Amino acid sequence: MNVALLWLTKLYLRSIEGKFVRVEVVRLLGEEDQEVVVFSSDKSPLLGQVTFFRTTIVHESALRTKHLLDYVIAHETGHKKQWYGYFIYPLMIVCVFAAFSWILASVWSLLASIIYMNPSSLLGTFFGLVFAVLSLAILGLYSWALELNADFYAIRKLGLQAFLDALADAPKPHKRSFYLRAIIFMIHPPASVTIRVYHWTHRKP
Repeated sequence: MNVALLWLTKLYLRSIEGKFVRVEVVRLLGEEDQEVVVFSSDKSPLLGQVTFFRTTIVHESALRTKHLLDYVIAHETGHKKQWYGYFIYPLMIVCVFAAFSWILASVWSLLASIIYMNPSSLLGTFFGLVFAVLSLAILGLYSWALELNADFYAIRKLGLQAFLDALADAPKPHKRSFYLRAIIFMIHPPASVTIRVYHWTHRKP
């Protein structure tokens, strides 16, 4: 890994309160050797991630078993093959801005209904909240599609049983706030959903 990419990766790790541990070379079946950055963090819920500049970071807890490490590497390799994954960044900006704007509009409508004693303004509050939720739902659905695709790549590489074994080996998360749980749910489908969708999309005719 060249110096510039390593520096950018370390900078990103600091932004998520992670600590650089080392660079490690890993191999995935049927793929070339690749360098990943191992990091530690008590707060980050991530086991792995492909950064904006296409480096792979792996939490040190993912190295606890071979099943888990293979899954994390396969999942992140799946993300690297998603050329359309970059669209998540402009989509995030647009959807978050739209949701924020709709929430402001709904609050204004609520205030207007109180100030001007006009109950019909409450309809604007309702629609503002609906469109705010829809804006975030669009972002969530696109993120779910990316994550499902990466998990399906991992399952194809490792097999369904190895995928299930990796989930069993994953460290149990510490108690998380409702806010963090909501964000994680919005960007990544639960494993049960992944397995059901995989069975549904790969069922025999």
